[in-house]
Amino acid sequence: TLFDVVLLATKSYDALDALAQARPVLAPHARVVVLTNGALAVQDALQRAHPDLRFLLGTTTHGAMRLAPFHVRHTGYG
Repeated sequence: TLFDVVLLATKSYDALDALAQARPVLAPHARVVVLTNGALAVQDALQRAHPDLRFLLGTTTHGAMRLAPFHVRHTGYG
């Protein structure tokens, strides 16, 4: 099964590698919703690496801290 839409939620420095790993299961011209810190900073690199995909960018002003695998603490706004 190929996916038409994928949610890419990573740190910005992991976005290119994460998308490369997901690429085999993406349909041609899939839409990728990128939710990263610094999404605008990686937009050009993602588009150059995958020109046939469509990217939708999102960001947040919420802080978080990873305490353990699958355990995250919300640390504030802004």
